[in-house]
Amino acid sequence: MPITAADITLYRTYDGDLDGLSRSADRGAHSADAGWRIIDDLRQRAFIVATGRGTDAFGRRLEADLAAHIPDERARAEFRELVEADVKAAADREN
Repeated sequence: MPITAADITLYRTYDGDLDGLSRSADRGAHSADAGWRIIDDLRQRAFIVATGRGTDAFGRRLEADLAAHIPDERARAEFRELVEADVKAAADREN
């Protein structure tokens, strides 16, 4: 199941809160649970890599999984923006 830019945008709208999405009054907004979990997993792993905490092998596996699950470059750019925001928020909390 490929993750699209629209999937990433929806995920960002609800900040990864699938329960928030399910409680939403926006009945047009929907996402498959499996896709949401994939984004969650990739997001956490990308954060680890982006903050220099992963091994080279971990980073290579992440890149392979990103290519497999987010093949569209526009969607991958949206995903990178999500991770960059996570890294910035973590840095802000540390300061």
